[in-house]
Amino acid sequence: MGVSHTVFMSFKEGADEALIQEFWDKLDEFPSKKPGLRRWISGKPGNYYPISSEDYDLAFSVEVDSPAAMVDYAKHPFHMDAAALMGPIIEDVLVVDFEFTAVQQSAVAYKAPREGDDNVAIAHVTCLAFKDDASEEDIEEFTLALDRFPRQKPFIRRWILGKPGPYYGSATDRFDLVFIAEVDSIEAMEEYAAHPYHTEVVGPMLGPIMKDVLVVDYAYSRVIESAVDYAQIIPYR
Repeated sequence: MGVSHTVFMSFKEGADEALIQEFWDKLDEFPSKKPGLRRWISGKPGNYYPISSEDYDLAFSVEVDSPAAMVDYAKHPFHMDAAALMGPIIEDVLVVDFEFTAVQQSAVAYKAPREGDDNVAIAHVTCLAFKDDASEEDIEEFTLALDRFPRQKPFIRRWILGKPGPYYGSATDRFDLVFIAEVDSIEAMEEYAAHPYHTEVVGPMLGPIMKDVLVVDYAYSRVIESAVDYAQIIPYR
């Protein structure tokens, strides 16, 4: 089992751009400072999906191998170094953690002509809360249908899904299910949003059981992975 830890941040109005960049650069040092972080991506949220939130200015997602590793991550001294830079610039923070047992990856690249940045991929983070009276059967049926997305849309390059848990002290408990879909480009995200699997299968199943949803999409251009004692930067593809 892995644990995915995603953090959404908004900056104070008028925050110094140099301080923002210093903080972001500091965050991206994490994999080299903390061995065992298996995957790290960060970027700026954007309106790549019709209901994407516009409340945040920076997002990052990190994956570790276990809940114990997540606790170790949370207690690491490097947090203090990064936190010291947050005060003057951060207005709001939302943390979403979830466990996952499988990673679905597609070998099919997105082939449509691109008009956007060829070097940018999109991480589509969707957090769902279910109604109190939603049945376990309906939730399970919906979850299984949702987890078939990569089979229906082979241009989804990477997909993880799971239930949130208290793996980090300030992680939110307002959601019941979270998934992260990654695609190769802005255009691929647009095709993802318009795909009939949304309107003909998943949408009708979700409507009657959904209480709340938060979608945050962010663009990233690299993946940083930590090994035992070094960090390596690899292409997102």
